[in-house]
Amino acid sequence: MNAFTRIASIGSSIVSSSSDSGRPREIHETLLTKLFNLKWTFLAIILNVLLLSTFNAMVSPKGFTTNVLVELFSADSPVIVELFMNLNHFVTSMALTEGLANYLGYLISRPEGYSLAVCGFAHASTIDKLTFASRLSYRSPSKKLITRLIVIIFLHHAALFLTIFSSTTVYPDDLREDSGIKSCLEYTQDGKLHDRGFPTIEIEYGVAEYVFGTSLGFLTSEMDVAYTTHIMPPQLIDTLDDGTSIVGNGFTTDIRSTCVCAKSKSSAHLVEAGFPSAKVATVISLTNTLSTAQGMVNTISYDENSKNTTVISLLNSYNICGGTNGSYPPAVCQTVLSNHRTAEIVSTYMTDGTPASIALKIVDLRSVGDKVDQTWVYQALNNLIGNGVGVGFFELPSTYPGATNPLLWWATTNMQTVSRTYLSSGIETTFAILMRAAIQRSYSFTATLCPQNVKSLLAVIIRMSSGGYFVGCVFAYAELVICGLSIIATLPWLLSRVPLSPAVKLAKDSVYFRFMISGAIDNGHIRLSQMMETKDYWPRLDVVMRMGESIKTRDDPDTGLLALDKPRMIVGLSDTKMYK
Repeated sequence: MNAFTRIASIGSSIVSSSSDSGRPREIHETLLTKLFNLKWTFLAIILNVLLLSTFNAMVSPKGFTTNVLVELFSADSPVIVELFMNLNHFVTSMALTEGLANYLGYLISRPEGYSLAVCGFAHASTIDKLTFASRLSYRSPSKKLITRLIVIIFLHHAALFLTIFSSTTVYPDDLREDSGIKSCLEYTQDGKLHDRGFPTIEIEYGVAEYVFGTSLGFLTSEMDVAYTTHIMPPQLIDTLDDGTSIVGNGFTTDIRSTCVCAKSKSSAHLVEAGFPSAKVATVISLTNTLSTAQGMVNTISYDENSKNTTVISLLNSYNICGGTNGSYPPAVCQTVLSNHRTAEIVSTYMTDGTPASIALKIVDLRSVGDKVDQTWVYQALNNLIGNGVGVGFFELPSTYPGATNPLLWWATTNMQTVSRTYLSSGIETTFAILMRAAIQRSYSFTATLCPQNVKSLLAVIIRMSSGGYFVGCVFAYAELVICGLSIIATLPWLLSRVPLSPAVKLAKDSVYFRFMISGAIDNGHIRLSQMMETKDYWPRLDVVMRMGESIKTRDDPDTGLLALDKPRMIVGLSDTKMYK
């Protein structure tokens, strides 16, 4: 069926049925009826604001907590977010179509009229919209507008790809709650600090082999943080199930390390690298004691002004800075320990079910308290690595053939060779391990009961990564921009005193468009050939027409005739007349 037959036959059937059963109707528009034509826009705004609120909740420290369909959210939270974002996109697409029809209706009802091709554009499918402008001639009065609309529509649908990058960063997290108690030891600064002589550096070799980095705090060697924060949790002296946590009081300490290469082991070069001149002679003596053995020589000092503890460390016989065997220039690291505070800490354990297998897996902060006596950090480390006199050394022997000592594993890429690239972050982790041992060795402690923190089976927390949050916000704000454009496109109608709803319906309803255009075909204002192909359909309809009241009934005070005709043959509608 060609274009003429398709339009004329459908139009004629509608005209005949309208003539038989139609009655004149009043076209009365109120602000409420106009706003009703923005229903999809308002719904899209609500959904996109809700989407933004959900994203904000998911990236907040508390996360987005839900107790509805817990198992579904735990297993398929990315899919649910993807479906929600797709729903938002669909509703926003309807809002775009709605605003487009409202604006095109205004254009067609203006005194100068507008091209009917824009109605075909409004009625076309999304794919056809993207190629619609290519069907029109270069002289088309509507080609420029349609081209701009195509760009908006393309960008709107291209934003749909952002949902993939955003939803895939969503992940479920356990909601935990305190339930029950466990026996534990809490370290404090009550009483007097004293050296128990245990644990020793040799014991920490074994600890470093099995300790999880996540059980030491926030490490630069494992996390994207500016500096290491060591977390000292309470010590469990009870049994518990795998994945269970305890909550108790402990300490946090900030650790910052910087490493340089000394030119040699001479006193001048060691002072230049950072060692205090008063202790350089002792450092050289201890270095000679180590000879070619791998180890670390440390000086410890406390600054009364900054309240910081500073450890200067020389790594002996490590090929970090080059040189030949026996004459390696030493690497010297300065480690500053500061901001020693109390904290409420959540400690999560893992186990295979036997008491001997219980191991600390993750530590996290529930709250951070006030600063405490910073001198305890200095004294505790001095007892562990300074021999109580502010300077000392210890060997770092290999515990496995060919492997470096476990205390330096975080400074290597293969547990065999210390890397200069990872040296600073690795040394921070080393001192996190040593700080834990120093507190256990010198701080006061008391036996107490720690609340047990278990996973809730009645709710789940949904979280999102920062990258996914950024992409999701770009998507949601882009959708809100579309909603804003829809409202702006409808403003001419909202401010118009002339009823425009028939013209809006013309751009919105393809059947009503065919009904109205049949009269223009009958009047000879639009000429379509019997042999016309579909591709030539809209170029022939790319003529300027106006929707309104026929000039034939302009003088009739009661009844008017709705018509689609040349602009000079049409006048504006009135809300005081009946139309047929």
